[in-house]
Amino acid sequence: VLIQVLLDDRLRFMRPVEVKIEEEGEHFIAQCDEFEEYGYGRNFIEAVDDLRQTLAELYWTLRSEQSRLGRDLANLWQKLGQQMQVI
Repeated sequence: VLIQVLLDDRLRFMRPVEVKIEEEGEHFIAQCDEFEEYGYGRNFIEAVDDLRQTLAELYWTLRSEQSRLGRDLANLWQKLGQQMQVI
């Protein structure tokens, strides 16, 4: 599955991002390997929406804390910032 639009109307990816969907018992997991983030839900749509919300929250958190990030999070912020468009 590819996503480009997040649940935050202020953000969108400049290109679609690949998301893998797995079913575990009664739950679904939406996994974005590119940013090492996950979303969970009782169905496919809930899992993808949770991931879309998680990615938006990650963007705003890293943006507000960018001067205090360690190396790994700074690299993640750089990657996320390069691929995200603020509308």
